[in-house]
Amino acid sequence: MFDTELTLESINQTIAGKSNFELTSDTSLKSGWAAATASLEGKSSVSVSIFEGLSAIAGVRYSWSGVPDGLFVYDATCRLPAGPFVAACSGTACALVAPGKLPL
Repeated sequence: MFDTELTLESINQTIAGKSNFELTSDTSLKSGWAAATASLEGKSSVSVSIFEGLSAIAGVRYSWSGVPDGLFVYDATCRLPAGPFVAACSGTACALVAPGKLPL
């Protein structure tokens, strides 16, 4: 859940349908990342779809590539994009990984 109203938008020179979200079942969050589709749920949540073959979600990350493209998460009010993040997941809950604690 975010503290603001969100929007998903594409910008020029992006790949249609790409969401910039990735999922992994690797609990170390070091490998196994694969692209996933995302959509808005209400005004302040993003829903990321689990793809076939993924047994459990251990992590989700957003805008992690060197040159992200496709759909971006924006604050709908001030029009600023969300920054890259990694979240560790357990069960149905995910929590952001603190800067400096990211797996290498």
